[in-house]
Amino acid sequence: MPIPLLDLQRVHRPLLDQMVAAVRQVLESGQFILGPGVAAFEEAAASYLGVPHAIGVSSGTDALRATLSVLAMTGKKGTVLTTPYTFIATAEAISQAGLVPRFVDVDVHTGLLDLGALPDEPEDIVGIVPVHLFGQCVPMDPLMEYARARGMWVVEDSAQSFGATWKGVQSGAIGAAGCFSFFPSKNLGGAGDGGLVTTCDDELAKYVRASRAHGVLTRKYYSDFLSGNYRLDALQAAILSVKLPHIDEWNRARLKVADRYLELWEESGLLRKGLVRPLARVEGSSHVFHQYVVRVARRDVVAQALSRAGIACAVYYPAPLHVQDAFAYMGHEPEDFPASMELARTTLALPIFPGLTLAEQKEIVNCVATCLRVPESA
Repeated sequence: MPIPLLDLQRVHRPLLDQMVAAVRQVLESGQFILGPGVAAFEEAAASYLGVPHAIGVSSGTDALRATLSVLAMTGKKGTVLTTPYTFIATAEAISQAGLVPRFVDVDVHTGLLDLGALPDEPEDIVGIVPVHLFGQCVPMDPLMEYARARGMWVVEDSAQSFGATWKGVQSGAIGAAGCFSFFPSKNLGGAGDGGLVTTCDDELAKYVRASRAHGVLTRKYYSDFLSGNYRLDALQAAILSVKLPHIDEWNRARLKVADRYLELWEESGLLRKGLVRPLARVEGSSHVFHQYVVRVARRDVVAQALSRAGIACAVYYPAPLHVQDAFAYMGHEPEDFPASMELARTTLALPIFPGLTLAEQKEIVNCVATCLRVPESA
C-alpha cells in the first residue's frame, strides 16, 4: 500500500462525528464570521499557549502580515532579520508591511537561524522574525538577549511549531508576538486556511484585532487605518476547537515516530556511515516534528526510489529565498548563504504523522537503505 507523507484520514477518523457535529452547529447558528465560535477557540488557544491574547486570522501568512504591518505602523520602519531557508510567506510579509527583509543564514545541522551569523551592529534593524522550522524552537534566550540589547522586537514565525516549547514556554509566547498557521497539514490544522496571532501586549493585540477587519478600532464602518480582511472563519474555528484538546497526544505520537526512525537508521548502518543524518534537535526546545527532515546522500536519487515504491516524500525547501526571482532585487549570489544552499541540496522530508506504523517505517528505511547501497552507476 502507498505510504503518504501525511494521512489526515487516520488522524481525523476518531473525531469525525465530533467535527461534523461542530460544523452542523455553526451552520444552524448562521454565524459564519467571527462570533462566539471563534471567540471560544481563541480563548482555548490562549489558555493552551499561556498568553492573554490569541487572535484568529485567515491564514498563517495573514498572521504575519497583520502583525508586521501593525508593528511597522506603530513603530519605526526599517530592516527585519530572517532566514532564506523558509517558506516565502515569512519574508513576503516583511516586505508587504513596508519593512525591508535582510537574510541571515541558518545552522546547517538544525535548519534554524544561526545566532552566530547575526550582525554585530544594528544599523537600521528594527526587528527579527525567527522561524521555528519543522517543529522546534530557535534558541530563544540568546536571541531575545541580542534583540533587547539593540532595541529590536521579535516576532516568532510559529507556523510549524504549535505545541513546541522553549524551556517550558510555548512557542509564540516569548517574543512580541507569535504567528501560527492552521493549514490542513499542520500539527493543528483546519479544513482549509486559518491562522492565529498571539501576544502578551494589550496594545498590539488591539491593533491586530482591528487589522483583521479593515482597521476598525471602535466604530463599525469607520476605519482608523488601512488594513485588510484577515478574519478566521467560524467553520474553521469549530473544527480547530474539536482538534485542539488532542494536540499534545498527536505531538507525542510524532515524537515517538521520530525516535523510532532514529533507531531504524542506526540498525541499518546508514547513520554510522553518514549516509542519512536527521536534523539535530536543539537543547532547550521540545520538538513536535511537523516535518521529519533528514540530510541524505544522493537526495534526488533516493526521492525517485521512494516515489517508485509508492512512498511519499518532499523537499523543504528546494530553493532558498535569496535565489528566487521574487528577491532578485536584493542582489544575492547563491553562495552568500552556504548552509541554506547545502540544506536545499540534501534534505528530504519523510512520512510522519500519528498512526504511522512500525511496519511502514521499516519499509521506508529499507527503501532508502536499498537505494544507497546500490552503486551510483547501477
